[in-house]
Amino acid sequence: MKNLKKALSFSPELFFIVAGIVAFVGELAGTGKISYAGLALVAVFLLQLKFQNKIAGYIIGFMLALVCLYMLFAVYSEFSEFETTTAEAIKMLAMGWALFGAGLIFAGLLVAKNMKVTT
Repeated sequence: MKNLKKALSFSPELFFIVAGIVAFVGELAGTGKISYAGLALVAVFLLQLKFQNKIAGYIIGFMLALVCLYMLFAVYSEFSEFETTTAEAIKMLAMGWALFGAGLIFAGLLVAKNMKVTT
């Protein structure tokens, strides 16, 4: 039970590390260019896992929550630009909301985890 609790406490960082790796590999495979944003995301969260800085974790989580919230609205805005609702439009909306919704949840968990005060 303790191992599961410990593993779950690192789930926000692991989610964003996987997201950064997917962004990096996807960009590299698709265009042959390096995704510096993906690399930066992986580097920041690997450093956060190593040092467990509460202030940095809180700030990173809050910033990522804002970015994910912005992207949720951007996905909906893009969906509303379709003249007719097609299967592709619904697929884009569902995938975008699933990805950025999960990002928002994990960013919130990261903020909550780093707000805890230890005495």
